[in-house]
Amino acid sequence: MALLSFFSAGAAMAAATALSHLNQLDRAMFTADYKKALAILQKKQDKQSLYLQAMLYLDHRDGLGVEKKDADLKAEKLLMKAIAKGHKDALYVHALRFARGEKDKALEKAAKQGSAAAALYLGSAYYFGKRGKSRDYAQAKKYFTQAAGTGSAKASYYLGTMYELGKGVTKHPGQAAKWYRKAVRKGDFRAYLQLGRLLHEHKGSVKPANIMEKIAVRMYLKKYHEAIPKLKALARRGNARAQYILGTHYIAYQYKASRCGLAQSYLLKAMGKRQPGARERLKYIYSRYSVCKQQ
Repeated sequence: MALLSFFSAGAAMAAATALSHLNQLDRAMFTADYKKALAILQKKQDKQSLYLQAMLYLDHRDGLGVEKKDADLKAEKLLMKAIAKGHKDALYVHALRFARGEKDKALEKAAKQGSAAAALYLGSAYYFGKRGKSRDYAQAKKYFTQAAGTGSAKASYYLGTMYELGKGVTKHPGQAAKWYRKAVRKGDFRAYLQLGRLLHEHKGSVKPANIMEKIAVRMYLKKYHEAIPKLKALARRGNARAQYILGTHYIAYQYKASRCGLAQSYLLKAMGKRQPGARERLKYIYSRYSVCKQQ
């Protein structure tokens, strides 16, 4: 069954119209045409294209019609080429998938060489006391700070929780707000809601910096009848963050099958404005389209 058949007719038309404005690679990826995506990427030899080819073999080998052994061989070769050209997160994926008994050392090396994904992985391991690591908030903070410094929204979010809850640091609502705001700017929806809660619970010491943060408080309180119209007004005026928040909210918190197309339309507009997080949320919707099936 075609993906768009899951949506109401009006919403499906809106999503299809927005989808038509994507470049060929994004359109192939979002519609799960992985063979076409691979063919597009194979025309290039830059580090990002090599990395994306490797990820296609690792994550979508069934869609490519490739056996696991062959997919792994192709992926490893492509990752090594990407690493040779300086792709930081190719180091992380190679360490995670192909380190062969030396995974921890390989991950630490990847983090030291600037992989945000490797630093986030290690920070999470120490934060939760998982993946063979004992809980160690000092180490978690070290790796989260490194990952946040190279663009990780999740790492910024976790640093916010550490300062809010006093995990390994002195409780500091102002510092928590600082890190949540960084995560929001990088597209972390959870951080937006956490910031709303923090602003509500510490309104005497931490103040909203703008209209989006005032709306975040209403979103946290689930006063959607107040928050959503304000977000829609901002979205109509081209506010990419409002578009992203609306699209994510409709899928994650006010789900109805008839709203799937609307959510995608908002997210596609946000992605067109280079809003961080929009592309990843769209990937989630398209790769798990059962979310949008009629109940």
